Amino acid sequence: MDVALCQRASTVGELKPNLSLALEDLDEHGPGNDLILFPELFLGGYNAQDKHHELAITRDDPAIMELRAKATQHDTNILIGAAREGHVTGTTHNSAFLIKSDDTVETYDKVHLPTFNVFEEGLHFTPGERGLLTTLPDGTRVGVAICYDLFFPEITKDLALQGADVIATISAGPYQSRTYFETVLPARALETTSFVLYCNLTGTQDHLSFAGGSMAYSPLGEKIAHAPTQKEATITTTLDLDQVPLARRKRPVLRDTRMFPWGRANDEPVPWPTNPQDLDEA
Repeated sequence: MDVALCQRASTVGELKPNLSLALEDLDEHGPGNDLILFPELFLGGYNAQDKHHELAITRDDPAIMELRAKATQHDTNILIGAAREGHVTGTTHNSAFLIKSDDTVETYDKVHLPTFNVFEEGLHFTPGERGLLTTLPDGTRVGVAICYDLFFPEITKDLALQGADVIATISAGPYQSRTYFETVLPARALETTSFVLYCNLTGTQDHLSFAGGSMAYSPLGEKIAHAPTQKEATITTTLDLDQVPLARRKRPVLRDTRMFPWGRANDEPVPWPTNPQDLDEA
């Protein structure tokens, strides 16, 4: 599976310039890549504050329709952040739109909204309830999370227990938080034995300077790609999905998970061996 992490700065309070940049990136990186990530709240800008409600879009918005056309044209899947108009009147979500190559769209509403220090998300958004697990047209199972969600391991463990091979995360992490993400990302990969992708915003919006530093980790917590900090860049990497079942045999943390409210996705016997000889041969 070939992926591209488009680490970009976005214009605050306007959809059109950010959409144009995304469309340009898709023309350049869409062909040949199966999944393309853009940062959190990319389409309207992270620091739009009260204007998030005006900028909120739906799956049928013209901007999403243009992205759907690119996904179909280039046979790729797109994960991009934007404020989303909620089903309940007056609600707005910090959302990730997953636009698939088969012309379908799914959304994930950020569950954990930071509201401390420089963060004001809880003042503008309504939280979601659970992470999104979806299957791409090629059969790859992808779990979606956003930024601060990474600091709550139960959400990524839940996605892995449901069957995620890849956990795709979009983010607007500021520069002062970069070391925190560098710490939690390999942990999330290792404890879920999933690939973890992290596409972060860069640039400055008012008083916030975003770190960039997008990354990808293997199912055993090894860094396989890393973008520079505080500059725009696109990095690509190939995920060998055969590593996922191998990692889950070598380190069967999903099989051995006990204290979890949802448990495994089903009661079928797990395919991972338990005796030392089989583990050594995996």
